[in-house]
Amino acid sequence: MGGENDFSVWTTQITPEEGNGFDSIIELAPIAANNGTDFAITSGSIIKMTVSWPTAGQLYPGVNYGQGAGEIDLLKLTADTPVKVDTTTAAIDDNKNKWSNARVSNRVVTTLIGEARTTSAAISRETWWPQCDVTFDESNAVVSKKCGADMASNVTSDYMVFSSVPARLAVIVDSLVDKVAGGLVSTNGQGFSFGRQTFDADDPAYEFTSSGPSYNSAGTERTADGFYYVCLPATYLDQVHGTDAATAKTSWIGTRKDGAASAQSLAVDFQPGTCGLNDAGLVAKVAAFGYSSPVFQLKSGAPGQPTITQVTMGNGQAVVTFTAPANSGSSAITQYVVTANPGGITKDCGTTSPCTVTGLTNGTNYTFTITATNSNGTSSPSAGYSSGATSIPTLPTALLLLLSLGLLSLVRLKGISKR
Repeated sequence: MGGENDFSVWTTQITPEEGNGFDSIIELAPIAANNGTDFAITSGSIIKMTVSWPTAGQLYPGVNYGQGAGEIDLLKLTADTPVKVDTTTAAIDDNKNKWSNARVSNRVVTTLIGEARTTSAAISRETWWPQCDVTFDESNAVVSKKCGADMASNVTSDYMVFSSVPARLAVIVDSLVDKVAGGLVSTNGQGFSFGRQTFDADDPAYEFTSSGPSYNSAGTERTADGFYYVCLPATYLDQVHGTDAATAKTSWIGTRKDGAASAQSLAVDFQPGTCGLNDAGLVAKVAAFGYSSPVFQLKSGAPGQPTITQVTMGNGQAVVTFTAPANSGSSAITQYVVTANPGGITKDCGTTSPCTVTGLTNGTNYTFTITATNSNGTSSPSAGYSSGATSIPTLPTALLLLLSLGLLSLVRLKGISKR
């Protein structure tokens, strides 16, 4: 690990987790007075941190590095930091903004470069030590403990608020967050946690919260003190949301929810960027916000995938029955389109199920998919539904017998007339 000039970097906590993961909090602090006055980091300073991790062996008891079962692969880390880091393509700069995590020879090198910003933390007056813990419970509600989230001022009988300019990087390696490997959340909150919808298979949304006191050390309310720069890796966009950064840039939305109140639309600037694994990720710049424990979601404004439940084949046509997606997106669905392959035959179904697709070829086996569209975009196609071949309806046996008798009589009449 290393800092620059009169700074030192060290790991203040490594907590082995069950399986092949751990948490690590890394801090950068001055070892010489700034301007000969104090040891504090000045807000607006550019922070540069580099950590060189092992890829094999054991550095701490119970912490085995590698890529095998029960080993820690640092290429799979995700991180959060109170340092302001903008990793959009236009902002990336080796001297101002950078977030990378790459293998270099037999090491994994993590680099963080960004702007130090003031944050505030509630400190227990009993222990004089920050003990903020924020999580989501089983019902997906935020539980904030000892973060000062309910403080009505900067000083109470239990807590005091201290403001500082930290240079800290918290990393986690865990199988639960493998899909966001290389991701970074840059926020000046006191505590951070992912929400359950981040990896939800049916209705995914990059969900998170940051808890902290609503006042700074001077007693000023932090109404617009918070910031978020979130880098969502390409693998997460693809594996969880079935999209890419270029598509998400124009179709994704943001929401904020405070306590039991309904979620509200949030101003978010989505831009292509580079996440830790040097992939084409999506960077979300969240508008300034106040504390204490808001829940943010970044997600597609387009609908999720609808589902085809039944296909009934007929003479040159098929009747397709479908259900709406679990997530309708940020606005009402205005159109469903069914596609039949081979041939790419499409049918605009409006918003009504079932829907009849015509123009099919009898004797051909078709696979059907469906998409849903709203004002923010179109869903990815549903899973294919394969059905039997279309065919000309078979005439009833009795009708065929009558036709045969009629044809025979006609032949006999023609034969008599020729005599």
